[in-house]
Amino acid sequence: MDKATFSELKALYDARPFRPFEVVLDDGRRLLVDEPYFIGWSTRNRTINWSNHQDTIDVIPMTSVAAVKRLGATRRPNKRNGSMRRGGDH
Repeated sequence: MDKATFSELKALYDARPFRPFEVVLDDGRRLLVDEPYFIGWSTRNRTINWSNHQDTIDVIPMTSVAAVKRLGATRRPNKRNGSMRRGGDH
């Protein structure tokens, strides 16, 4: 099985506008990255640091990352009329 590369992770992180993505680990866990500040990495790109939204950070070896996947378009209310629109569309 191919592993995800740091370059793939960084491309999703750097995308503008930012779109949520998930990091899939070898053990099947899926880590939601819904904002860019919930993930970081070591200076040599060997580990990722992921905030689990509960005031703790998990340090995960990049070798445990099976895949990184962009999530589908999000929808949020339009402030003017309350209708739904795709995230990032203006």
